[in-house]
Amino acid sequence: MLHRAAAFASLTGQITLCLAQTEACAADLSSPEAENKTPELEPAQDVVQRFEAHQLAHASFALDPSRRIISPHEYQAATQLLIPTLS
Repeated sequence: MLHRAAAFASLTGQITLCLAQTEACAADLSSPEAENKTPELEPAQDVVQRFEAHQLAHASFALDPSRRIISPHEYQAATQLLIPTLS
């Protein structure tokens, strides 16, 4: 699979979105929900708590009891969102 990508000389990349990010990208921007710029903190707190409780010893990610993978960049984004609330 990766040998196919080697044929491209241009700078390309790939990102991974979680379900909430994918839904946000597909959201109707003219809807009233799009006007709400204040993030909800409960999902971020949940990600931080689950990551810290279930991080695997020799891995950069966490695997919660429902077998959901929590990536390090998802954890970092959640902690950055919560920084103003920690003071």
